[in-house]
Amino acid sequence: MTGDSVGSDLRRESGSGSGVGGKRDSTGSGVGVYAAWRCPKRIRDSAWRKEDANVFLNSKFLALRSSLKDVCSFDDLHQRMKLYLSSDSCKETFNNIDEGRLKIKAHCPIVTDVGLKEKASRILMCYNPVWLRIGLYIIFGGDSLLPNGDVNSEKEVAFLKMVIEKQFFSHAGLARVYAYNKLVEGLYRPGYFETLGIVILKRILLLVLILDRAKTQSSLPIKYGIDGLDGGSPLLFTLRSKIKSSCQVINDFLSSEVMHGEGNLLAHLVIVGYKVSYQQSPLNEYDFRVTELFEDLQDGVRLCRAVQLLQHDTSILMKIVVPSDTRKKNVVNCGIAMQHLKQVGVPLFDEDGSIIVGEDIVSGDKELTLSLLWNIFIHLQLPLLIKKTLLLEEISRIRGVNEWKRDNEREVHKPKH
Repeated sequence: MTGDSVGSDLRRESGSGSGVGGKRDSTGSGVGVYAAWRCPKRIRDSAWRKEDANVFLNSKFLALRSSLKDVCSFDDLHQRMKLYLSSDSCKETFNNIDEGRLKIKAHCPIVTDVGLKEKASRILMCYNPVWLRIGLYIIFGGDSLLPNGDVNSEKEVAFLKMVIEKQFFSHAGLARVYAYNKLVEGLYRPGYFETLGIVILKRILLLVLILDRAKTQSSLPIKYGIDGLDGGSPLLFTLRSKIKSSCQVINDFLSSEVMHGEGNLLAHLVIVGYKVSYQQSPLNEYDFRVTELFEDLQDGVRLCRAVQLLQHDTSILMKIVVPSDTRKKNVVNCGIAMQHLKQVGVPLFDEDGSIIVGEDIVSGDKELTLSLLWNIFIHLQLPLLIKKTLLLEEISRIRGVNEWKRDNEREVHKPKH
């Protein structure tokens, strides 16, 4: 099984998803794959004889449902993510966990070790709160997890931290089953932390996969513009986060301190069909606002962006070097902008005939930078604001009025005989 299978459509594996058309199917709010359970009594027998309709007789769905029973609601997961997740790959991954080939250390250090638990919480908080809420909602449900208001406020961030602490790293049902004494919290029979580790491992792999698939499917490809700015969806990770990829989340969360006998965890996951691919681009995080004109243009990124917007040419975005944190990179970016400007006929010289080159912009030469911006305005932006023919007509009209005034003045001041 290849890693690519992880993104296939669950509907393809679970029948057409269409209902039988009975009274109880008229709402349209349920997942079509469960239509056989809602058939009117008079036709239920015939529906049960349809091989594709009765997905619960399919062993892979039964196995996946059983494996996820302590992690999340399989029904809810299927309804919300059926377009993005493959039951085959999920089943294979969770089978590896259930059979002990992929597991957290028996004492579940990600819960019992305060330092590792805090580290794991910080890793989850690297996700953009908008996306983290969506992921937690898909796993746990509950309307309180649906975004309402400013999700970046301190109150909302504190709420997400509480959900991670109280729900993601614990399981009330397991705690009751393994408790020595229900009146004494924190004392559990042997096997509790090992079982809790299985649940947490499934949760983190499911959360990362869900968010990776959702973000990848909703991203704007670079050939159409900058994701999150020109369209697409919000950034998956916060700007201040050091984590910028789904793979990095898995590597940092499930480190060798947490996992039992794992060398290359990602390689193991790919073998069983689990593959994540999202990588947040530095260009998507770039702040294009201008506060200090000459300094802000020195790296060439904003200049390239201006060319892209004025020319509707996104090919320049694929050439930009970001982050542009060295003079050499700045020169490259300014050179790219100059090349595109030259191709569209923008003069690369000032009013005195001095040639403008990329190094002038990088060095912050104010006079030459202003000359370049003026040339860009005249040749690229002004035609978008004013039609040339209308401008010429207006100029002719003004000239005509001025000539008429001059003629009148001559008549007035003409000596009378």
